[in-house]
Amino acid sequence: MKRLTALVLIAALLLQLHPVAFADDSDIFGHNVQPNVLIVLDNSTSMNDPKPSLEYDPAVTYPVVKKCNGSNCTSTVVYKSDTSTPPKYTQYATNSNSVSNCSDGANCPSARNALSTAGYWTGSIGGSTVHLFLGNYLNLANCTSTTCSDKKIRIAKRVVNRLFDNVQGVRFGIMKFWSNGSDNLGAELATDPLTGARTEIGTDVAALKRAVGTDETNGITLTSGTPLGEALYDAGQYYKGQPVHGTTRPNPIQLACQPNFIIFVTDGMQTRGTRLIPDEATLRYTQDHAPAITGVQNVIVDTVAFGVADAEQSAANTDLATAAKNGGGQFYLTGSEDELEQALQAAIRRIIAATFTFATPVLPTTSTTGLSRAYLAAFRSDPTRSFWQGYLKAYQRDSAGMVPVDANGVPLESAKIWDSGTVLSTMPSASRTIYTTINGNQQEFTTANTAIKAKVLGVQGKATANQVIDFIRGVDVFDENGNG
Repeated sequence: MKRLTALVLIAALLLQLHPVAFADDSDIFGHNVQPNVLIVLDNSTSMNDPKPSLEYDPAVTYPVVKKCNGSNCTSTVVYKSDTSTPPKYTQYATNSNSVSNCSDGANCPSARNALSTAGYWTGSIGGSTVHLFLGNYLNLANCTSTTCSDKKIRIAKRVVNRLFDNVQGVRFGIMKFWSNGSDNLGAELATDPLTGARTEIGTDVAALKRAVGTDETNGITLTSGTPLGEALYDAGQYYKGQPVHGTTRPNPIQLACQPNFIIFVTDGMQTRGTRLIPDEATLRYTQDHAPAITGVQNVIVDTVAFGVADAEQSAANTDLATAAKNGGGQFYLTGSEDELEQALQAAIRRIIAATFTFATPVLPTTSTTGLSRAYLAAFRSDPTRSFWQGYLKAYQRDSAGMVPVDANGVPLESAKIWDSGTVLSTMPSASRTIYTTINGNQQEFTTANTAIKAKVLGVQGKATANQVIDFIRGVDVFDENGNG
């Protein structure tokens, strides 16, 4: 196995790597890197259909609907669904306390508890799997009254706009489906109705919200067709700075260490276009979207299924889940306003967690307090990997205490005096000098040091502890490079 370089350095720093210079003659600089997040919002006509805008509350009795075997769904009655599409619901028990003979006991404690709180339960009764629903839950799930449901497009707009309002440190942009009325279709950036500007990544919150709008009559309006693959292709073209329907916009990718994401929110399966969303997600994740920047600038794709029609559930969810897997992201299945909001919040939490706050090579313009050297650490974040690639470099300050930089604030190569990767790549792991402290005492960080116990490293067993030590010393014990 090959030795690791930058990854070793990251871990070694955490273990108090023995300094190469005095503590008062160096500074380590960083800068907050904001991830790029492009939301692609389905605005097909099916988004005009209603969906629950409320979370199920067992204390509330919802308006009765006629969805239970052709009759009204009685709030307190338990119904069983069949496997047809859409499913049919027939009465199973007069109430939740009448459900019996489950696999966990004659009184079915798990089923009764779930039905009385969540409103539904799936499990084994009499050796067969059953899907049970309380009538009150079905009434909410199929409610078309404005007291408990709303159009999907309105729900999605509310949730997305709340996301813009409440998330900082992310560069948002938004696209919608596009069609010229013929076979040309895909996606395009939304338009701020006040200024006419497009909602490129980095657009301010007020403009984003104006472009999204509040309902189907303003902001993003409805269009026919669901061109999932074509839309994801156009999103990729935008990230590459390539023409999208004849218009070229600046590439939004600013830095080599900047994570790039697409969150694709849709309510159904593809109905138009020849490109397939799983294939396009693979290309987003594997292609370089900014060749002018060092390294491969890929785009991670998250998919969110929102209120998919029963008849499309299987095919649509399979495609969207596959697209997320191919795109290095996550798939979220949602059916209500609350679930959609939770999914987008989870996606953003994952994105932010993957963005290291000291990840850009841009230095501050103010003078520093140290004397001779400035140390610069940078990492390329990737939420799909346990370890991130990175480096540590040392730069010589000038007589004013400044690090010489170019017009973009990037340190000049001529000022670089030390590069950890270069040094470590020529140094065998056994020859590296790494220290840690145990009970206030400096200790050599080697497998031979019996003072370094597995418990100190937060692992179990000497073998695992030795793996951790060897990894930090530069041995690819976890096969990060994939060469076996």
